[in-house]
Amino acid sequence: MHTLIQENRYILANLENNNNKWWNAQLFDDGTVVTEWGRVGERGCSKEFPSAGTQAFHARCNEKERSGYRALRVTQNGATTRISKHFLAQVATEQIRHADDATAQLI
Repeated sequence: MHTLIQENRYILANLENNNNKWWNAQLFDDGTVVTEWGRVGERGCSKEFPSAGTQAFHARCNEKERSGYRALRVTQNGATTRISKHFLAQVATEQIRHADDATAQLI
């Protein structure tokens, strides 16, 4: 495989529809796009799209965002960072879809 140029990670968490899924996309310098998906906590599946290119990579990411997936904020290369409780609560509120006050209070 060639050099990784860009990687986007997404999550879809919706309690009402029992959704707790992740989706990742990787773009390599030869134009190959690799997507991986599955339920949180499971290994998941992957598919390779040789020579799909940058446009296909962004189109697939945009499609996921339109269908309710949220981009994840992650650290790269195993870096560790102290995160405040306030920041963690903010990210959880943005990334976990909910429709009732009880769920909001749990977040």
